[in-house]
Amino acid sequence: MSKLPEFKTIAEEVAFWESHSTADYWDESEIVHFDVDVYHNLLGDDPTILLEKSDYCPRCQQSLVHVSLEYLTQNHGHLVSVRDVPAYQCDKGHIYMMAETFDLLLDLLEKENQQRIIPVEILHVPVFHLQQSF
Repeated sequence: MSKLPEFKTIAEEVAFWESHSTADYWDESEIVHFDVDVYHNLLGDDPTILLEKSDYCPRCQQSLVHVSLEYLTQNHGHLVSVRDVPAYQCDKGHIYMMAETFDLLLDLLEKENQQRIIPVEILHVPVFHLQQSF
């Protein structure tokens, strides 16, 4: 059996698993239990991660154009907005983000969680209960 390499980035690991079978590393696997804290963009669909820049949408083959997203997510119980996130979008609305950009986004959210970064702006968000409409 092959020895599983160590990965420095998500992009590196994704590239590896796109060209390798887990069957080749089965002896190195073990049962693990962990909590998952997945960040979702609350303003729309989560972008699909791309390893390589493409001029065309992998889903519909339409041209991709550069766009700038706002990524709003919950980070350990509070809202965090990350503005000016570079991405690509086709005319049908499919959104893609480069793996390196996603790594930077995760790094920023981790720094925010550890209070190692200062926000450029703080917004106050009104909160309502649905019963107020009755």
